[in-house]
Amino acid sequence: MEIVIVSGLGSLPLYLTANLELAGVSFEVYEVEGFENKDLEKYNPKTLILEHLGSFIEKLKQAGIKQICFSGSITRPTLNFSLVDELTLPLVPIIVEALKHGDDQALRIVLSIFEDSGFEILAAHEICPELLISAGVHSKILPDPLDYSDALKAEKLMIDLSPLDIGQSCIVSSGQVVGIESSSGTDMMLEGLGFTKSLTRVKNSKLLDNESHTAVKSGVLYKSTKIGQDLRVDMPVIGPETFSLVNKVGLKGVVIKFGNVMVLNYEECLRLTISFGLFLLVKK
Repeated sequence: MEIVIVSGLGSLPLYLTANLELAGVSFEVYEVEGFENKDLEKYNPKTLILEHLGSFIEKLKQAGIKQICFSGSITRPTLNFSLVDELTLPLVPIIVEALKHGDDQALRIVLSIFEDSGFEILAAHEICPELLISAGVHSKILPDPLDYSDALKAEKLMIDLSPLDIGQSCIVSSGQVVGIESSSGTDMMLEGLGFTKSLTRVKNSKLLDNESHTAVKSGVLYKSTKIGQDLRVDMPVIGPETFSLVNKVGLKGVVIKFGNVMVLNYEECLRLTISFGLFLLVKK
């Protein structure tokens, strides 16, 4: 039975398709219009146009498709009513209602359209269970007591922020919250921290050209789902790029919540923890 992968941006769709191909599982790729992923070109992806959602669903039903996996990132789309086709017209009130809500509620409403049409929503980690790693320290570098304290404060912060539907990660250093993810994503939060640190170094330095000190790493990146988040379509992901950015901005390590965050290219992530002197903690 064929699986349909509905793709957004990022490395996750490529990871899933590569593993499905290796396992000999039949699949077809649809890219959300405006979020085409050039890494998927080898699979001859088709385009999913939001204004033609009804026709897309009908096409899949006629083809006998039963399972759909949504993977990759997209930003909140806009609906061009002049492009809505006949089969999508009945869905417009549902889509409009979804766009009035925060990301979590909007996703649940959109997923209900597919479920009401008889489709099973597959999570990425159901296709590739190895994306979820065991609890504990996965790096040779070990967190110290301050790191565990920062991780605990970050965890509490993310729980408290869950009702606000803001983001899935934060940065805590020596007990101070120095970054909270917004709709721009984790990478932008980390880049913002790097920019702030650069300005601080410039402000506090009298001889910029002769600086010889080495910056001391401090702080943790904490990442987890929000309470009530649908893990089938919106589970957070970290990967090698995450560790590169964490090192770039001078943090000590990455903390993720057990069962709530997928790790792409695990072996490469571990290699980077050694190369950069970082830790990786999966917290229960």
